Amino acid sequence: MKEESKEHGMQITFRNWLAGQEERQDNVGRLANALDGVKLLKSSRRRKPDEHLKWANAVVRKGRQEYVQAFNRAWQEYQAWREQREAAEELAAAD
Repeated sequence: MKEESKEHGMQITFRNWLAGQEERQDNVGRLANALDGVKLLKSSRRRKPDEHLKWANAVVRKGRQEYVQAFNRAWQEYQAWREQREAAEELAAAD
């Protein structure tokens, strides 16, 4: 699924954002390293692509409760980051 936010023409997905978290010394950083290169399951053609669901399924397949908790935190941080980024882009476009 393509995200609306762009950074210098590059679309920022959860995968991109998570890759930038690999140096963190917390559960989100450990999750980022554990999921590096993970293959996401394809969704049904009948359904709208859901990036959150694809990543949640990948995390559950890892089978570790701490990854589920870290994913929930990471997803919230990612969503907040996207909202801030979109607001900044709107301000920049208004100037």
